[in-house]
Amino acid sequence: MTEHNNRRDVLKTIAGGLTLTTLLSGIGGAKTDKHDDELVHADGTTIHTFRSNGSYYQYVETVVSQDLKEAYGTKSIQLAPENIPRKALPNEITEQNKTIEEKVDEVSVFGTNRQHTIAEKQIGVDVVGTFGSGDAPDDYEGPKFVYKTAEEAEDLGKRKAPINIIWSDSVDNSADDVYSYMHERGWTHPWYVPPSKSRYIMYDGNAKVEEEHIYKEIDKSKQWHIRVWDVDENEVAVIGQAHKDPYDHNQIGNKPWQFDSARSEALSDWNDWGYETDDSTINTGYTKWDTHDGWIGAVY
Repeated sequence: MTEHNNRRDVLKTIAGGLTLTTLLSGIGGAKTDKHDDELVHADGTTIHTFRSNGSYYQYVETVVSQDLKEAYGTKSIQLAPENIPRKALPNEITEQNKTIEEKVDEVSVFGTNRQHTIAEKQIGVDVVGTFGSGDAPDDYEGPKFVYKTAEEAEDLGKRKAPINIIWSDSVDNSADDVYSYMHERGWTHPWYVPPSKSRYIMYDGNAKVEEEHIYKEIDKSKQWHIRVWDVDENEVAVIGQAHKDPYDHNQIGNKPWQFDSARSEALSDWNDWGYETDDSTINTGYTKWDTHDGWIGAVY
């Protein structure tokens, strides 16, 4: 889930394999004063690499940018690797049993936990919807984005996706409640389950990984996917990041994540189940992703 993802190179198969070198020794120590309180908008190349590892392929995301060199002392930052089951990848990849690489030119947003926290607080929101009490919350100061950590620097992460759905405390009290309710009503058939603690939000100044994953199958190679977190934010009890997982979990092909469509799918189901919903409750004004309009929808 990356920002400014409209520029991309073609998919390449590397016959002899490819070893990516990540120079992370300078992270945390080489940061300049210029970026002490600022996020780093790294204009460069993101390299998506798959290496065969038995029944899995190891997926590695590496960002290369001179902006990273200036901020952290290294031009290349590798995010925490993930294992992708062979069955979740196209046959043209698995049959060759070779390392696969795709390069995408884009702007990646990096920061420490502190920098991400400061940046989120600087994004003002416009609350226009109503909750079950009939009153809109005075403000929303909860998390606005989801992040993925760098492999060898737990305090450094990349902004990956927007928070785009919330549940009021009049609906459910926890992410587990939301999961159970949706699971009992058809959000039950994941064809691919990502690492359970693979994304985090910034909450109360700390990184907090997702409590639950919620899925709804579209067909045998696509699914709606929501990560959910517990919060306690002015009538908001649970927040979520909803998106569409296309074939191969979108690791190859750089397809849109359909954030707005995923939000609408979830809200439509909750509305069918008898709850009030609104797809434009909180406006963050942040529209850097092609398929996100900046709005957070609500169930109440």
